[in-house]
Formats: sequence, C-alpha cells, structure tokens
Amino acid sequence: MPKIILTVLLFFLFFTPIANAQLVQVCDLTVPNFYAKMNRELALAYTDHSATHTFDELSPPIEMDKNAAYISYMTVLKSGQQGAVVTLYANRAGYVSKITVMSRDDIKEALNLNFLATYVVMKALDLSDDEAKILIGNHGPHGSNAWCSVSNRRIFLEMSKQHGNIAYMRFTASDQ
Repeated sequence: MPKIILTVLLFFLFFTPIANAQLVQVCDLTVPNFYAKMNRELALAYTDHSATHTFDELSPPIEMDKNAAYISYMTVLKSGQQGAVVTLYANRAGYVSKITVMSRDDIKEALNLNFLATYVVMKALDLSDDEAKILIGNHGPHGSNAWCSVSNRRIFLEMSKQHGNIAYMRFTASDQ
C-alpha cells in the first residue's frame, strides 16, 4: 500500500505541471513582423545570394466568420512552378498563434520547398540549431516538441500526410 501511495504522489508531482500547460501563441510578433522575419531568415539561409526562392506577398486577412478565434494569412514559398503554402494564424490581438506549412509530397521540388519553409519558420520562431534538431529529430506518432529558450515556450511540430499527397507541418506552442 505505501508503494501505491508513493507512486500516485510521484505521478502528480512530476506530471501535474505538464497537465496544466496552456496553449499559447507561437511567438510575440504580429503577422506582418513575423512575415518580415521569415523573409530575413530565408535570405540568411543562402550565403551565395543566388537563391531563386521567394515568399509571395502576404495575402489579405482571411476570416471564416466574425466570431472565429483566428484570422489567417497566406504566403507561398516558391521556386519556378513549385511551392509550399505557409499559413499564419493570428489571434484577435494580431499575434501569430499557430503556423502551417503544406506542399505536395509527390513532387521532390515541392517537398524540398516544404522543408525549407519549415526551416525558415523554425528560425523565425527563434529556435536555436540544437532546439530545431530536437524538434525534427524526436518525432513520434503525436509530433514532437522542443523548449525554445529565447521565447520561453514549448514549440510543438506535427508532421502528417493529408489527402494522400500533401505534406503538412503544424506549429503550435504551450507555456510549459
């Protein structure tokens, strides 16, 4: 009986903080500022300045209805005829709350753009190289996560395949 009580106490001691984690916005930047930061990070990714990759202009705000929790904005990272769609979801205060990156996964160029866009998003979220490696390297059936020391939040990455040939990445965050 004492072992059972000790086990229950240890469970609550170690797992209660995780259970109380709250979803938070992924960064403290507004959509235009985060978009500008993505463009800076994309430029920094190429030291030879010969990159043909660019983000399209940010779309006007997209609202599903007036009571929706998020307003979304879209851009496309493109090269030639291929691209990866990046959607930034802003809360009503205008800060980026979650991010998705989608592309075809049956076309190598499009999938490579998805990976590049995902990398650019991680850098724009202020993940260090080591934190980004943890986020990508520890992927399980429910995604992966890494603590971002700069923004002081846990970044979650879910990778999945949608509708047969769409590579889908989703970034969210929590406070613990």
